[in-house]
Amino acid sequence: KLDPPIYCGWNISSKFLNNTVLPGADAEWLKALLNGLPPEMTVFEIVESTVIENPEATKTLINRLRSKGVRIALDDFGIGMSNLERLLEYPIDILKIDRSFVQSLTQESREGIMRGLVEMSKTMGFEIIAEGIETQNQLDLVRAAGITHAQGYFLGKPGTADYWLEEILRRRSQKTPSE
Repeated sequence: KLDPPIYCGWNISSKFLNNTVLPGADAEWLKALLNGLPPEMTVFEIVESTVIENPEATKTLINRLRSKGVRIALDDFGIGMSNLERLLEYPIDILKIDRSFVQSLTQESREGIMRGLVEMSKTMGFEIIAEGIETQNQLDLVRAAGITHAQGYFLGKPGTADYWLEEILRRRSQKTPSE
């Protein structure tokens, strides 16, 4: 069995989305922004509290990043009022369901919403990650709803940047040319 892909997720701020001007030397700009991390191993996460002042410029930025291999996630889904609008408005690759939503999954209505999101993800072409998994029961409920990606202390604790750099390098060195 192959290890799941490793990526580095960055919460991006309102300031980044609202003040980033894309220069013509696109490849150099992205290389500097990622500080050497391959774009395909990078996810920029737009958090619920992010204020987007210029939706068209934000869409342009997101599309430019995605065209270079960076994935975009909508983070903290399920706790705010504007998430459905953002899901429809911006092209995303990953939807991260907030831990507070996941941790109250024993309520039937929340399980129904999870199943609905899974169906929506199939139509719209994004992955779902359930955040805040702290028990086997929570993991079982998320899986029963059809969500196959999860994160939380039950699955593994966060590590330092040095730990993950070593882990990424280790995994990259183990790949065969056909992978």
